Amino acid sequence: MKALQCVELAGPEKLIFSEIEDPKPGNGEVLIEIKAASVNFPDVLMIQGLYQNQPPMPFIPGAECSGVIIEIGEGVNSCAVGDRVFVMAGTGCFAEKLVVEATRIASIPSTMDFPVAAALPMTYGTSLYALKQRANLQPGETLLVLGAAGGVGISAIEIGKAMGAKVIAAASSEEKTKICLEHEFKAIKNAYIGAKMFGIKDPIIAVAALNPHAGEMGLFGNEEKVVIEPAIELAKEKGIDARGPFPGDTVFMNAKNGHYDIVVAQYHDQGLIPIKYEGIDKGVNITVGIDFIRTSPDHGTAFDIAGKNLASPESFINAINTANLIKDSGQYPTL
Repeated sequence: MKALQCVELAGPEKLIFSEIEDPKPGNGEVLIEIKAASVNFPDVLMIQGLYQNQPPMPFIPGAECSGVIIEIGEGVNSCAVGDRVFVMAGTGCFAEKLVVEATRIASIPSTMDFPVAAALPMTYGTSLYALKQRANLQPGETLLVLGAAGGVGISAIEIGKAMGAKVIAAASSEEKTKICLEHEFKAIKNAYIGAKMFGIKDPIIAVAALNPHAGEMGLFGNEEKVVIEPAIELAKEKGIDARGPFPGDTVFMNAKNGHYDIVVAQYHDQGLIPIKYEGIDKGVNITVGIDFIRTSPDHGTAFDIAGKNLASPESFINAINTANLIKDSGQYPTL
C-alpha cells in the first residue's frame, strides 16, 4: 500500500511517499481501507519532534481518519466487514490502509460523508470531554470560547449551544470573526428551512439579540454588531427575510402577535422559556438541515416522576403528529 512517511524530523516538505507492505489485523483488531484523513496541529508538531508523545522513526503520521472495514481479526464481534467507521488512531492515518484496535472505532451515520467523519474525533471529542466530563456544563450557563475560529473552538461553540449554554465566541481577527458569523447565518438558514417545513411560503424571521437591550449600541457587548447584524445581512443577500437583532425581552411577544413567523434564539433558555410558558406539553423538538425527519418531545426526562404514572404523553404524541405533518408536506430539504 502507499503511505506518507516521516523519515526525519522536519517540516511537511520532508515527508515521503512510500510503498509498504499491507498491514494485517491481529486479535481484537480491524483493517480499515481509508477514505479520508484530517490534518491536525499535533500531526505538524509530531513530524518535527515537538509533540509530547513521539513514535519511533520512521512512522506514518495522521491521528484520525474514516473508511470502510475490509477485514477483522479474531475476537472482534462489535463490527463487520463493510461497516463505515471513523477512528482516532494517534498515528498511521496518512496511508491507504490502517490496522487499529476495534475499541477505537465508531460507526458513521449513513447521512455523513467520509471527509466530515474524519474531522470529528479530535476536535469534537476534545470539546465534548472538556464541556461535559470536565466542566459539567449546564443549560443556561455562559460559555466563553476563546480561539473560536479554530477546529476545537468551532466544535465547542456547536456543542455548547447543543448543551443549552449561552455561548460567547471570541476570535483574534476580523477574518476569524467571519467564521462565527457563518455559524450565526447557519442558524438563520435552519430557521428558514423549519418555517418552510410548515408551509410558510415567505417566512419572516426575527433574530434575537444576545445581550440585554440588543447591546445598547455596544455598551453591553458587541456581538450584535460584529456577528449577528452581518449574519442577518448575509441572510438577506440569500433571499431570506431576516430582521433584527431584537431584544430578547420583546421579540417573542411580537412574534406571538403575528409580526414574525419564527424566532432565532441565541441560547437554550432564551428560546425555551417562552416555549414552555406557552405549554410545556405542547412543545416539539425538530432537527432541520438534515435529509430525514427527526422530532422529539421538547422537555427533559423527568426522572423524578418516572414510573409513577404521572408523566403526560402529550409532547410525545405531538412529536409524532408533527413528524407526520412534515412528511405529508414534503418540505424538509436542506437549503
